[in-house]
Amino acid sequence: MTYEVAQHREYSDTWVVEAIDHDGDGEIFAAEFRGRGARERASEYAEWKNSADQTYAHSPSPQVKNEVTMMVLPSSPSCQTARQSAW
Repeated sequence: MTYEVAQHREYSDTWVVEAIDHDGDGEIFAAEFRGRGARERASEYAEWKNSADQTYAHSPSPQVKNEVTMMVLPSSPSCQTARQSAW
């Protein structure tokens, strides 16, 4: 899958990283980034997801809490949404 960055269609302060699973059943994966530095954070996330090395380095003392919304959109009408907090 290739992850791509795009500005949200409705909210100018929101950037979305999306990928479509063409090898599977067509699921769409999306992560939204809002607030200060959203575009840069979305680009960094997409670059990380597209890289071969997906190791995660967690900062032990975060200063700003940002919310990330992860969605899995299957080809069926039902939709699953998982929310997680990114520190």
